[in-house]
Amino acid sequence: MGHPDYSDARHRLGQLYLDEKNDYAAAISEFENVLSLPENQQIIYKQFAVTYTNLGHAYYERGNQLIHKEKRAAAQNLAKAIEKLQIAKQNTRFFPTRHHAEAVHDTYYYQAISYHKLFLITQKRSILRKANLAWREYFDFFPKKLEGNSSFAECRSAAMRYWAQIKDLS
Repeated sequence: MGHPDYSDARHRLGQLYLDEKNDYAAAISEFENVLSLPENQQIIYKQFAVTYTNLGHAYYERGNQLIHKEKRAAAQNLAKAIEKLQIAKQNTRFFPTRHHAEAVHDTYYYQAISYHKLFLITQKRSILRKANLAWREYFDFFPKKLEGNSSFAECRSAAMRYWAQIKDLS
């Protein structure tokens, strides 16, 4: 744990679980491990600010997996995703320069989709308002740099469809 590469290695392992293995529980465990270190909680090492985005993404994916099986567990995971992504949103200025636009996109996207799915599970008006606001923020903060990228254009198109489902309900 005291080794300078410990956080980097655990963060990378978490990303592999998230992106390559779709093992969201293992990804959550690794990202939580990285963020459990006091220096990373305090964002002394700025490169770990994006870990909150990755952790939020993992909680979203885990919650999404559980929606049809265990609604309560799904809602808990989605709420945790929102909590972690809120921290990430407050620290976007610390995201790595090389992938800043992508990290900002993912932070706003996964927060909006987490609120959206949480509303669908709970049907609470207060969450509906937050979901609407989160989708609005997603579109407002969509990085210009990503507009020509087909992967992110697909995300944006899906986001428009998601938002259309709920924006007139409030």
